[in-house]
Amino acid sequence: MGKFLAVLLAYILICNDYQIFRNPTELSKGPMISIYIFLTAVFLLLYDLRLYPKHLRKLDRMSQNIFEFFIAMFAMEIILLDFWYPLGNGAKAMCLQAAQKLEETSYDYSYIVKSLKNPSTHNAVICSLSVFFLMAVLHAIRAVDFRALEEGPGCFCGDIKYRSKRFLCRRLRALGFRKKRVKIKECEEIRSKRKHTDTFENNDNNDEKTIGSDIDLDDLSKYDDLTLDCDGSIDGDSLKFGDFEIPDDTDLLLSDD
Repeated sequence: MGKFLAVLLAYILICNDYQIFRNPTELSKGPMISIYIFLTAVFLLLYDLRLYPKHLRKLDRMSQNIFEFFIAMFAMEIILLDFWYPLGNGAKAMCLQAAQKLEETSYDYSYIVKSLKNPSTHNAVICSLSVFFLMAVLHAIRAVDFRALEEGPGCFCGDIKYRSKRFLCRRLRALGFRKKRVKIKECEEIRSKRKHTDTFENNDNNDEKTIGSDIDLDDLSKYDDLTLDCDGSIDGDSLKFGDFEIPDDTDLLLSDD
């Protein structure tokens, strides 16, 4: 993220029509309000970007501010003179060309032609373009989220309020006006007690899983139709009480003799 003061100083100088690297052009600049809106979009974009490469060795604060000021100044001049002014002149030329095409037709479009040739229409088109770029930059840098409009205007306004409050809190904390969060270090005794509590809770969860996986006695009914052969193997014939011969009392007496 760029340094705020460096980018802000470049923004103020450009808004006051002061250039360092490029001479002012003779192109039509359009309404001043559109230039300010577009420069605001460029300012927010440069502030959100990293102007100083991360892999380079860090400089002291003053040197880095000077470096980022010249980078921001150069970027704003190039974008304004080589992009915005030609874009505004192109939009104006398109309106005039559309009016000329309508005049060549056989239908009467005098009211539309007159509106397209009106300078107020040109200014309105250029201002619409600047507002479009500003909204696009705000959405790109996550300052606003236009997807919240799907939930309604109330949700969108609430999201803007939340993001604005969070941004202000961060800026105040960076400037030292708000207390920073302090991480409390745990002593060894508290850490060991917390680990013991976590281990006890994990053992309870494992016991519950073991109880839930016990075999139901009703499931043993599927083994009723299995019998043992003489060799100890199991076949599919069921054991019946009538298949065994029960000796009488006389047979038992004879066997004793």
